[in-house]
Amino acid sequence: MDIKPIHTKADHKAALAEIERLWDAKPGTPEFDKFEVLATLVDVYERTHTPILPPDPVEAIKFRLEQQARHARRWSRSLGPEPVSQRSSMAGVSSHCR
Repeated sequence: MDIKPIHTKADHKAALAEIERLWDAKPGTPEFDKFEVLATLVDVYERTHTPILPPDPVEAIKFRLEQQARHARRWSRSLGPEPVSQRSSMAGVSSHCR
């Protein structure tokens, strides 16, 4: 088993290619062991070099609404008891003021 640390983008690319080659390895085989070790090394490299930051809360709400195919008017109904406060509540959230 020829495994080395992942330090560069080229190392990362090579490790991903090897993982893909070993994808269907059977547990308990040397190929599966290599697959597990490489997957762990890639995970550590990616967490260190390309962290996934949490989304902006407002953008997350907008994305979720878009995914659910809902309009802002529907969303505003659940934010306040009166029509004016509903509109202002939604505007405040979507402009990062609330």
